[in-house]
Amino acid sequence: MAIQFDASKATMFRNVDFGNENAIANLNGKGGVKANGRYSLFGKFSRTDDQRADNNAVRSALLKALGQAFGLSGMSEEGGVLKFSQDFMARLEQILGSKVFKRGDFEVGADGLVRSGKPLTQRRITAILTKATMAYKTNFDLDIYRAKLDVMKKELGLAGLEGNALKAKISAGTGLRAIMLADKGLNFLQTQLFLGHTIINPKTDEPKTVYGPKNESTDRSFIRVNPDYAFYVETGMSTKGMSMYQVRTEDNGLYEPFTKPKRDQVIQKHLPGQVFHLNWSGSKGLTYEDLEKDKRYLYNTTQLVVQKMVDLYFECKKTGKLGAFMSFLENDWDGCMEERGKRLTNFEETHFGRENVEEEQMSTAQIAEMERIADAPVGSPVDKQIYGVIEELQKNDPKYKELEDWKDFAGPVKDKLVGQNATIMTFTYDEKRDQYKFVPLLDKHGQPVVRPLTKEDIDQMGPAALHNTL
Repeated sequence: MAIQFDASKATMFRNVDFGNENAIANLNGKGGVKANGRYSLFGKFSRTDDQRADNNAVRSALLKALGQAFGLSGMSEEGGVLKFSQDFMARLEQILGSKVFKRGDFEVGADGLVRSGKPLTQRRITAILTKATMAYKTNFDLDIYRAKLDVMKKELGLAGLEGNALKAKISAGTGLRAIMLADKGLNFLQTQLFLGHTIINPKTDEPKTVYGPKNESTDRSFIRVNPDYAFYVETGMSTKGMSMYQVRTEDNGLYEPFTKPKRDQVIQKHLPGQVFHLNWSGSKGLTYEDLEKDKRYLYNTTQLVVQKMVDLYFECKKTGKLGAFMSFLENDWDGCMEERGKRLTNFEETHFGRENVEEEQMSTAQIAEMERIADAPVGSPVDKQIYGVIEELQKNDPKYKELEDWKDFAGPVKDKLVGQNATIMTFTYDEKRDQYKFVPLLDKHGQPVVRPLTKEDIDQMGPAALHNTL
């Protein structure tokens, strides 16, 4: 299987910026790093035992983060003490290269401990994380893919060009127009679409819906639910004549009642000439959830194109196939956004064999799980989370579409949900509708009970939830 780098496992080191490349990194005791002086060639003569211990601690933390991000075996932790095998160190050196990783600066001994005492600088952290994110496939992260695209644009002579200069460069080059489409697509994801997800409010310990990477309470997407409409619904006021959805106009940035032409006008401004088949999203355009389906469809389709193009660029560059890739982008990449994503996947299969196909098939299950989590996020009602797992199982394995007994679903559902935060529900049977009605369990203060799920919770509510889905 191709090497993958899960950047989320190295978050504490990813955005290190102390304002000086020679700044020395130490752990800050809060799950992050801090600057502690600057590196000097003569510093080793005055380095104290405490400083050596601090340097070893941050180097150990970096090794742990890299090991988790690359999914490596050979590391262990006992009583807070991290140990690394020689095979682990050799594998990291093989992945990152000896010039970037500098294995000798860690001096991992036979006991598995980091012993060098040497300071870890911002320059070294940046070099390691840059190599990891540029050379290998990563989980999709807007900041990482922006950095990758910026490298691509620089290598292809597109960086800093605008207007007529950019048009001339694109016209004279092979595949450059497609690279700029990826650039526009990433800008679209960063500034126009913010998917809703649920978090636990640290002040109240209750679930709340937030939007985007900054967890803002207000949705600032170019299409959104009208906040006034939502307020009227919550307070029981009439919404007659009020638009449920809104579109952010491009001339003044204000929101207006939703229409499909206005929606498509915005899409065309940011992704000129690109067609999406939004009728494939599963949305009927009637509820809040339908709008999220449309947004998620736009997001996922655009993400696939951006992510595949960037990953293939670096993979082809590494394997000497960049010319073939750029020619493919120039001559064989027409079609709607869905078709573009499909053709990128086919190019990957053709040029990198079955290994990548199997990897893609595995990621289908991962995508189904991501969709389930997005539809029934942290802290959401138990029944909604159970529905999501059942749907995920049915997507990934056809046998679950024929099964009707809770015992066939109980194990996989528990594997996914036990320990997850959820709003605990009670239920009653509605004989007329042949459905179970779920309502939140309230505490003594009249507030919904939100806590980690147990096996007993799932066995109690699972059969009723399964009945509703069937």
